[in-house]
This record gives sequence, structure tokens and C-alpha cells, in this order.
Amino acid sequence: MVSGLIKLSLTDLPLKAIDIQESVLTRFHDLLAKGRLAHAYLFVGPAGIGKMSTALAVAKMIQCETPDRAAGQFFCGVCPGCVKIASASHPDVMVTDQGEEASIKIEQIRGLLSRARLRSFYGRRKVFIVRNAEVMTTEASNAFLKNLEEPSSDTLIILTTGAPEANLDTIRSRCQMVYFHPIGVDELAARLKRDGWEEKEAHFLAYYAEGCPGQAKQMREAGIFQKKKEWLDDFLFSECGDDWIKDLTNDKGATRDFLAVLRSWVRDGLLLKTGTAAERLMHRDLGEALTRFAARYSFRELEDFDQEIIKGLRLLQDGFNVRVQLNIIRMLIKRD
Repeated sequence: MVSGLIKLSLTDLPLKAIDIQESVLTRFHDLLAKGRLAHAYLFVGPAGIGKMSTALAVAKMIQCETPDRAAGQFFCGVCPGCVKIASASHPDVMVTDQGEEASIKIEQIRGLLSRARLRSFYGRRKVFIVRNAEVMTTEASNAFLKNLEEPSSDTLIILTTGAPEANLDTIRSRCQMVYFHPIGVDELAARLKRDGWEEKEAHFLAYYAEGCPGQAKQMREAGIFQKKKEWLDDFLFSECGDDWIKDLTNDKGATRDFLAVLRSWVRDGLLLKTGTAAERLMHRDLGEALTRFAARYSFRELEDFDQEIIKGLRLLQDGFNVRVQLNIIRMLIKRD
């Protein structure tokens, strides 16, 4: 079964949506205005960079009935076309992904192709989006390839992928590649603050997400900013016991997040040793505690600390229990 559309978090102007890349919309707007839009594009970039949100924004731009171009709008967000896309009910816009499955099956692609052969409902261009195209099965990829070889003149196809090399060469060669890059962390922090985020949280998550707005939003929803304070206090500045480590390692996701936060803390300590300004540190909201922590160790000791954390992350990725490794890391801590 073909999945429904995924709603954008904001449905008015793209400039207010932190994970929509305006430069890509500008490119598509210019191509559309000049009649030079290709029939298929492959959006390439890491998870959380905004590929899907931008693809849906392109669909809105194409289907929008009342854009105010003079005001710099790509789409209005309130016309029937925009509203239908936001509510996953536009007959000319369709999204396919793996849903709860591990891959996109041939039946899903056949469903998409059957829709592609129909005339557009509103007389505009049909837009088909395949999310995470790299997880298409070989059968699904081959079926999809036929549509790329015999494109319909009124159809725009957008595929998104975080692993372009995992897609068939023949699919990549028939698509125009659009690369998505992380934005500057300071720019992302500014966007997050404009979106109503508290300054300290915006700064930390912009740096922690390495300029990927979608990842920053996911981390905020997971409460990483609040959890990191508790984790660091418990593990570094309190006498956390075996029960604490046992409870943490019962949740693989929490363990991975904890180790990542701990590594970012140690990396900030290393940066302090090199004279990096406080405003450039990820954990600047805990500046005094970070300064005290870094003062306890030599540069070499912090590097050793970092290597043990990396080892823990690798063990976790390979499916091992990291309880012993966390105890090794705990023994390296010099407490006040």
C-alpha cells in the first residue's frame, strides 16, 4: 500500500520552516518559470537535512493557486492546493515510503506508476515523491526505472536519499542530482530562535545536530537538552552507581545519546585547552562546570577519555552491551 503524505510542521511560508532549504526552492522556482523543469530529481543529503520538507514545499509551489510572488512567496499556504498537500489529500501529489517495513516493495511502486498514467486532477503537474529511495527492493527499483525511461510530460518525480550509492546507477543517471548540505550552526541557531526556541537550547541543538535542522527538531522532541544536564551531573559530578549504569544500558537509544553527549562534553574540554572562545563551545550554557572539568585533566588525558567513549559507541553499534565500557570510562573521572 502506498503511504500517505507526511505533513509539514508549518504550512504557511517556507521562510518560517526551519528545515526547508530556500535555495532549493529558488532553484525550482526559476526552472519552473523558464519551463526548464526536468522530470526527475534525486535529493541527496544526510538525515534531518530537510529533503522531505523541501520536496513537499516544491509540490506546494507547483500546486499553489494564489502565491504572492511580489511578496517573495513560493506558495501561499492557505489556498485549497496548499491545504490539501498539508493534509495529505491532494490528488496530484503522492508520497511513497517504506512505512513500518524495512523496504519499499514493488507493489508500492506499481501503485505509484498506475497513478502516474492518469491525467492530473487539477490540470497542473503531478508530483510523485519517493522517500528514502535507497530502500527500494531490486524489483521495485527496476519497475520504477521504466517510468524514468518513459517519463510523462506532466509528471515531476522527486526521490530522496541519504545514501546515493545504494541506488541503481541507472536511476541516478536519469535524475538531476540536488545536494543538501548542513547549514551553518550559527545560522541554524538563529532560525531556531526565530521559531521561538530558548537561546541556550537553540545554540546547543544547532551545534549538536551539526547544522541539520530536522535532527535538531527530533532532538528537541526527545528532550536531549534537558537530559544532557541530568546525564552529565549524574555521571561526572555525582557518585553514580552500578544501578544507574544498568538502568541506562537497558535502553540502547538512551545509551547512544548519552555517549554522544559525553563525547561532545569532552570535545568542548579539548577545545578549551586550545583557547577556543566560550561562545563557540557546544555546552556554553554550562560554562563554569565545563571550565572546572577541563582544568582537572591534561590534554592527553582528555584525548584518552575521548577514545574510550568512541570505543563505547563502536561496541554499541556492533550490538554489544557497553556496561563494562561505561565502568571503564567512569574510572577515568576525577571528581571534585
